[in-house]
Amino acid sequence: LSSGPRGPAGKVLSRMLTTAISAGKRVRTETDISKGSVSVSSAAIELVERKCFGDLDLSMQNSRVAVVGAGKMGRLLVQHLLPRRVKCITLVNRNLEKAEELLKGLGIEEQAQVKEI
Repeated sequence: LSSGPRGPAGKVLSRMLTTAISAGKRVRTETDISKGSVSVSSAAIELVERKCFGDLDLSMQNSRVAVVGAGKMGRLLVQHLLPRRVKCITLVNRNLEKAEELLKGLGIEEQAQVKEI
């Protein structure tokens, strides 16, 4: 769909698109928005770190964390938690094989204690 002056989108939509792109570029260059988390999972871990330390006076190394699900988001959460050396990560999933697959994919199956409940 062409948004140029002669395209079906017309002048108004063309101007709106140009303005939106310019605003996005300006926000990225004039603020620290691009320096923050790049994914929901990393943002979640940063929030947990702030809450643990700020509200609970607890370091990540002394924390026990439960991750529900062994899908993409669960894998990303575990990946972000590992470098923070949390005391314990409990992975809860309906499918034992998928949980074991996640552990193996991250190379941590040897350290894990897998239990079926």
